[in-house]
Amino acid sequence: MPQTRTLAASLILAWAGLIALGAQDATLAAEPPEAITKAQAAYKAGAYGEAYSLSSGLAAEGNADAAALLARLYLEGQGTERNIVEGVRWYVKAAEGGNIDAQYALGLMAREGNPPLERNLETAIAWLTVAAEGGHSFAQFELGNHYSTGEGVPKDMKRAGEWFEKAALQGDVDAAYNMGVIYLTGLGVTKNVKTAAKWFRQSAEGGNVESQYNLGAMYMVGIGVDQDAVEAVTWLRKAADAGMPEAQFELGLSAYEGDGMPRDAELAFRLFRQAAEQGHPESQFFVAAMYTEGAGVEKNSFEAYVWLVMAMENGYTHERLTEVRKGLEETLSPEQQARARDRARERMNSAGQLAASKLGG
Repeated sequence: MPQTRTLAASLILAWAGLIALGAQDATLAAEPPEAITKAQAAYKAGAYGEAYSLSSGLAAEGNADAAALLARLYLEGQGTERNIVEGVRWYVKAAEGGNIDAQYALGLMAREGNPPLERNLETAIAWLTVAAEGGHSFAQFELGNHYSTGEGVPKDMKRAGEWFEKAALQGDVDAAYNMGVIYLTGLGVTKNVKTAAKWFRQSAEGGNVESQYNLGAMYMVGIGVDQDAVEAVTWLRKAADAGMPEAQFELGLSAYEGDGMPRDAELAFRLFRQAAEQGHPESQFFVAAMYTEGAGVEKNSFEAYVWLVMAMENGYTHERLTEVRKGLEETLSPEQQARARDRARERMNSAGQLAASKLGG
């Protein structure tokens, strides 16, 4: 990553000073809210020149919110020439003045080591903590991630959960998903599947695809909630519509078996095919089986063998796999089998599913 040594060195000194100074600076005064509101409105309207003019004046007078806006304008090169050093300088002033967005931004910049800054995890954690304690939900989520992975801090799932919960209570759907996982698995808390389902529901209602899938799966088998196949299908469909292959597969099973929805073999095939094209091995086998049987799609032994090879190449095993393979190899000539393996290789390569060819010839 390119570095500007002189600039980086001066900014590292600034980082050290920031920790000593803390998040507040008495020299930064409060400004009537309507003044900064006008500058922020200009920014949102795309009137960057006006936003720069207003925010630079207010920032010079000590308004922390204006300093944060000015920093953003410098970093984006909006309303003024792009100047990363000036952007960071104004973020520092804003952060020292208690602006939690600036504190969060500095935490990310220190963590990532965006040029001309050098990566400094200690500083990153310090700023993220200040922002999180100030109520910044994104900072709370990021701090939870650090405690869950042990990056820059001792690994502590209990503290991770505490920060995720704070973010989730502010509506962060990813944090709510993490809370669901924590309670489902008992990481740092007493395992509680009902509480897990509650968090997954909150996250799912906010649009988190993984939570929609998990909630659907919990309804399907009755974990943490009363078993309800219709409700399960409702949530699985949302995740499937978002393109999640696992959800497409489970919804395909529901359609094939008529569980929670009308039996529909053609819909089941389409869903299995969608998941299979994303490299989902189990779906690839089901596509092969349906082509073999002519269920939900016209019977096609060649296509069946193509998808069977893809499933096997992706490591899928099933008690019926040998039976299906034997039947297809009795139907197809050696030349057809070779062409099917080539077709499987082409599809997997085009989909990025084949790292190294192991297909026989």
